[in-house]
Amino acid sequence: MVALGDWIPEGPTLVFDWNRAATQQDLYVYTEADGPVPLLVDSAAVESPAVSLDGSWLAYVSDDSGEREVYVTPFPGVGRRLPVTRGGGVHPRWSANGRELFYRSGRRLMALDVRAD
Repeated sequence: MVALGDWIPEGPTLVFDWNRAATQQDLYVYTEADGPVPLLVDSAAVESPAVSLDGSWLAYVSDDSGEREVYVTPFPGVGRRLPVTRGGGVHPRWSANGRELFYRSGRRLMALDVRAD
């Protein structure tokens, strides 16, 4: 099963999660030139990719801690991941101005101010 994640007009590029097997869910990038290319393949399920407005950060959800948590990592070259949540988080989305990252924690909508220092 493929789930749409985020569309990046430059390229054009599509970032999505692909459940290739019952126990494996990974992130892929699709371009017209290359087709689907693995972006983040992990033993844990990764899902819900969201690319920042400037295209330099990728937010996503991983369950490798035993609970679904939100992380960010540099994009397009995935690097060291930085945890955003503790205690659960899903459905990350960047604000229109790129200065906040929204996500859901339980029944609450959360917002995190983002600074690139």
